[in-house]
Amino acid sequence: MAQAPLLSRRHLLQLASLGGTALAAGALAGCSRGGDAGRLLSVRGQLPSAWLKALPSSWRSQVLDTPAELLEQLRAPSPASRLISLGDGWLQQLPAAALQPINAPALLELLDPIAQAPSRLFAGPDAAAKAFPWAFGTWVILLRNRPDLLRRQSEGWALLLDPSLKGRLVLPASPRLLIALAQRQLSSKPAGVPSPGDVALVDQVRRLHRQALSLDERQGLNFLLAGDADAAVVTSQRAVPLLQRDPRLTAFLPATGSPLWWQLLVRQNPTGPAGSTGSPL
Repeated sequence: MAQAPLLSRRHLLQLASLGGTALAAGALAGCSRGGDAGRLLSVRGQLPSAWLKALPSSWRSQVLDTPAELLEQLRAPSPASRLISLGDGWLQQLPAAALQPINAPALLELLDPIAQAPSRLFAGPDAAAKAFPWAFGTWVILLRNRPDLLRRQSEGWALLLDPSLKGRLVLPASPRLLIALAQRQLSSKPAGVPSPGDVALVDQVRRLHRQALSLDERQGLNFLLAGDADAAVVTSQRAVPLLQRDPRLTAFLPATGSPLWWQLLVRQNPTGPAGSTGSPL
């Protein structure tokens, strides 16, 4: 269930260590010309340490404890470039106009085809790439002291609608993810996977929404750990450390598969007086 790099380990090391590529020397967008060229903002534990070590000397790394803290930091004006590593769900809170296109065709060509949509932040095929998707994984159902539900895991995502979970379920806040889960719940029906405007899909999303105690995967996990919730839909990246330290928790990936989560690198437009320049991407 761990996150899956979109680039091989060899490519990741190359991106971090070769002086003429990727993050190492700014070859993808021009080297900085003195001064504090910019900052790389990330959430603790989510970015490879090799990338942080390979930043140009004029760049600074700023590590925040939570995605919410990172977004709050971005509200402060900055005349310098800011490179941001964040999950796709959280990036939806940033206006697309605030982000610069990724001017790195050689790097983008290394990506798997499934990463094309997230590189455009799920805009149409003609939209510019504004993100570099470097890792992805699945969403899973995390249970607390519910062996009865674990035995019924063959029911897949439909298990989220079990009456015993009403008001005791934590869901992510992403509308796109809720729609994807509802589509998977309905896909086993004779009519197949419904389109986004389908009345049955709208009703299913509402049913799912009514089950929730909280629509906030990160903060809502506090309800699960405290015993106020019995189940949560979380990323595999988030589930693994929780499973390692809390024996009350179990998790499973429904056999029908899962929507994907993405870790993305994006560049924010400078938000203060004109300052310096080139980003490493």
